[in-house]
Amino acid sequence: MAILLVTPLIRGENVELTSSSADGDIEPTTTTDSANSISTESKDTNLTPVSINTGDRYEEPYESGNDSENHTNATILIPGDIIFEYWEKIKIDGVDVDHTALYVGNGKLVEADPYINKWTTLERFKYNTMALFYHASKMVNPSFELGPNLKEFVYGLQNRSYGGDTDYGKVEEDDFGDVYDSYSYYYGRVYIDRENNLLPDNTTRYEAVDYANERASPKWPLVGENGLILLNHPRPFDYVSPWIMDEKQCDEYTVDMVMANLSLAKNLDYGYGCSELVWAAWWHATKNSPNENERIDLDSDNTIYKYVWPWEIKNSPHVKIYYNSTDKPTNTDDTSQPMDLKLIYTDKIVYVNNVEDVEEMNGEYYLKTSSNELYSIDGLMDFEVLQ
Repeated sequence: MAILLVTPLIRGENVELTSSSADGDIEPTTTTDSANSISTESKDTNLTPVSINTGDRYEEPYESGNDSENHTNATILIPGDIIFEYWEKIKIDGVDVDHTALYVGNGKLVEADPYINKWTTLERFKYNTMALFYHASKMVNPSFELGPNLKEFVYGLQNRSYGGDTDYGKVEEDDFGDVYDSYSYYYGRVYIDRENNLLPDNTTRYEAVDYANERASPKWPLVGENGLILLNHPRPFDYVSPWIMDEKQCDEYTVDMVMANLSLAKNLDYGYGCSELVWAAWWHATKNSPNENERIDLDSDNTIYKYVWPWEIKNSPHVKIYYNSTDKPTNTDDTSQPMDLKLIYTDKIVYVNNVEDVEEMNGEYYLKTSSNELYSIDGLMDFEVLQ
């Protein structure tokens, strides 16, 4: 899962739900803890009657938190809320989240997870370095594209995931364990009109939830090696849309449609990245609304990206952040192990030892080595990891 600039986090900012209309729509108000424990306000009986009630569904809001000394604040989530996580993988100015998931109820979330922790050390280093390199390069040159070596790497990841190797990602239902392991996390609520506190109705909310659940369900076909048909899989992880094509999709396939035309299982819109899935769920739920003002597009498309990234959804005018986690020490793993790189510039090739990070100085971005040498990304088109 997985991206330097952490916004100030507020300890104990919780949401209290109050009924705003007879049909059970909800409106958040904020309460604040004054101690490192669940406040008496967060246990107030006013929270209990507030539920999602649509058709034959009935669900109490989920109370998250109180799992460890770092998570002692109760927070109320409702289906359709967005969970943002920060794993501090992409250290780019203004990026404070790098993973998203959709809360679907009963203490569960649906996410597109690349399962990067299952990759080799070399693969993890190459992927994380590529992410830093790509975003830093886009800041300098919005039309930047990855070079052939990195494109080949991305297509290799895509082929593994689309071919049924779940060690390279899938859409799945999960609990909150990984959320609590992240450096920091946020909960956000989706609004039709945030300024006027206009929330989607429950039917719309569950349209978004059902869309995500369907793609996490292990019932979809995949096309494996040599054309072998693999049944009963969740949807794969999409690497090509963000890193190569710079576009997002929202599919409307059914299992029967794909079984009748297996070429659909190879399309870009068959798989999802984490933020692409969250965007697609809410877009699916509202795109056919006769009232254009009620359509929820979580990507404003006013940035350098056509794909939708986690921080773009967090900054969407349709999203209100109602909980910030307690700041924690940064996670450490072997993906930070320095590597030797062949840097391919437009006019030269440079061999560099022990590259470990990307650093920003005065608006310029550099690859940084363990001995604090800096190599500009200006004019850098591609790189290879040397073993």
